[in-house]
Amino acid sequence: MIGLAIVGLTVSSESSAGWPTFTMSLQEYITVVVKGAPETRVPVVIDGETNGITGELLTLGSSGWIVVSVQMPNAHERKVNVKNTTPSHPMIVEIECK
Repeated sequence: MIGLAIVGLTVSSESSAGWPTFTMSLQEYITVVVKGAPETRVPVVIDGETNGITGELLTLGSSGWIVVSVQMPNAHERKVNVKNTTPSHPMIVEIECK
């Protein structure tokens, strides 16, 4: 079995005729920034778990609704529906800290 990922496609195996079969990768991509301070680098919290740093490209396992925040005083949570993103066009999530 071959497991090669190429821009959203995964070669999962070969058919009985010898042709590769393809399946869509369900990964989504976001970049989280602190509103008014995009250069700030702090941990990102997704669905209650730390997952990366603000300003960096973060890879999610699949599309759908997630709750995003950052580890800063007075950070607000945002519920966003992540879908149809690519590494070159991630969803930008701004987190407000008041």
